[in-house]
Amino acid sequence: MTKKSIIVIFTIVILIFGSGFLVKIFTVKDIYKMQDKEIINVLKKNSNSNNFIKKYPDFKIEKKEILTKQGIIVAKDAQDFKEVYQNLELDDKRYLKIDLVNANNSSGLIAVLDFKKNQIIKVFDVLILESK
Repeated sequence: MTKKSIIVIFTIVILIFGSGFLVKIFTVKDIYKMQDKEIINVLKKNSNSNNFIKKYPDFKIEKKEILTKQGIIVAKDAQDFKEVYQNLELDDKRYLKIDLVNANNSSGLIAVLDFKKNQIIKVFDVLILESK
């Protein structure tokens, strides 16, 4: 092999790996395929939700809800937890509402993940009271 052919092969290999890396960076993830592990990693980047995770290492994701434009409009006027939906842009499939609870269901957390920014934008602590 000549020096020139080695350089050409090396350049092609770099271009192949480089283009694969760029595709991975700029490809928008499918919100429906986001796994719990990925969600937890994003939650850990927010100080409030990370504090909950540290305080209750036995937590679980109780519910995940992909917010729609119509759902945001309706929820803004609801009786409960309407603050969660305030100031959200009316975009379909942009936000994921996540409900966490500790193991004995006495404390919880509601978080909103902005899928476009890939960060938690709202966090609310919830004290769960059980009536008997």
